[in-house]
Amino acid sequence: MSRHKSRIDKDNPLNSRMYWILFVFFILVSGLVYFFLRQLFGEQVGFFSPGWFQFPVVLQLILLLGIYFGLDTLRLFYILKTLEVDIDFWYVFYLALINIFISNVTPFATGGGFVQLYLLHKKGVPLGKATAATSIRTLLAVLFFFLMIPIIVWKQGDLLRMHMKIDFRFFFFIIFFFYFLIGLLCYFIIYQPHGVKKTWYVIMQRLQKRKWISEEKAKKMSRSFFRELEQFSKGMRLFLYGNKKYIVLSFVTTLLFLVSLFSFSILLTGGMGYNIPLSSIIRTEILVTFITYFAITPGAAGIAEGSYVYLYGKYIAKNDLAVLAFGWRFFTIYIGVILGAICFYREMIGRLFIRKK
Repeated sequence: MSRHKSRIDKDNPLNSRMYWILFVFFILVSGLVYFFLRQLFGEQVGFFSPGWFQFPVVLQLILLLGIYFGLDTLRLFYILKTLEVDIDFWYVFYLALINIFISNVTPFATGGGFVQLYLLHKKGVPLGKATAATSIRTLLAVLFFFLMIPIIVWKQGDLLRMHMKIDFRFFFFIIFFFYFLIGLLCYFIIYQPHGVKKTWYVIMQRLQKRKWISEEKAKKMSRSFFRELEQFSKGMRLFLYGNKKYIVLSFVTTLLFLVSLFSFSILLTGGMGYNIPLSSIIRTEILVTFITYFAITPGAAGIAEGSYVYLYGKYIAKNDLAVLAFGWRFFTIYIGVILGAICFYREMIGRLFIRKK
């Protein structure tokens, strides 16, 4: 544990200024996106629709925002409970806000999990369990999209047929073959990690023979890979065989969290006077969220707004698209990023004060 601890301290993410640089970049890109949309849809475009200021709409948005943050906290809280980690709910809430900030200023949302891992470890949570908890939280959400995307693509096939010629039988064969490979890989990682290690060792040996990597580099990579593999494998087994009540609650809160995320567009479009079928909004939200998972820009800035405007273009008037996109990002991302930035700054200052003291 001391070796892990020294490694974590050495890689202290709270010492990095890169997050603040990325935060500025995120703000600049987001600002440029809305400037572009303003030019595209006309100078009269604002940032908020008057319909959103009606008392019932304001009240519903505030309540939904609280539910959204609460469910984001609960999904990690119950995963930690399943892993037999006893931790205060409000500290997990604090971590959830920091995760929103870091995830939305780092490419592919890669930084949030590592910062949460660091803070959980500092709180006394074993490194293996902290790693498993942050990984499982992501995997549960990804599992939902893996199950839903084939159905959505089938239902929304007209969107694809408009722009590309696709043989859907071949398309679904590729999807399910890919899912089969992912499932097989997960099985071996969880239940047969030694087999994965042997495969990795063979790959490293071949890379060394071809002089693509040095022996020292191969050993360093292997030690790191084997350590993370063991931690992840143990954590996953502990989760799968943990308290059934907390396992169910982990899945339920993840599902409800995604539903709350999708519900913002329902309230926003309703407040603007549109009556879009609920099923159409949910399908569109799943597609947009899935696309943002693969966006390289911090917080999927630019890509999120672009895909959102494109997919909602069939339901919303042109002059309302930019306003709707801003409102959607404001409630689902910007508020959380601002609160998370405050929490992250407080954490940095607090630890700096402790070190000086």
